Amino acid sequence: VDQWKEAAKYNDVDSCIELAKYFEHQVKDYYLALEWTNKALIFSSQISSAKLSKLQNEDKIFHRKNRLIGKIKSIDRK
Repeated sequence: VDQWKEAAKYNDVDSCIELAKYFEHQVKDYYLALEWTNKALIFSSQISSAKLSKLQNEDKIFHRKNRLIGKIKSIDRK
């Protein structure tokens, strides 16, 4: 986690995605996962699509964001 956070300081999209996954699946902190997902979107918009990892394209990041928003909404309703 510390290494991903360090890499994220340098606008590393993949590290932000890994942090989002960690906070979503391990810690179950959907708000923090959404925060890291938003950072990944910001960073991904600042680099060329050729440099953006094939696995972490913006469509997949938006999909993650929408899923997290759904989870947060379902928690807030309870």
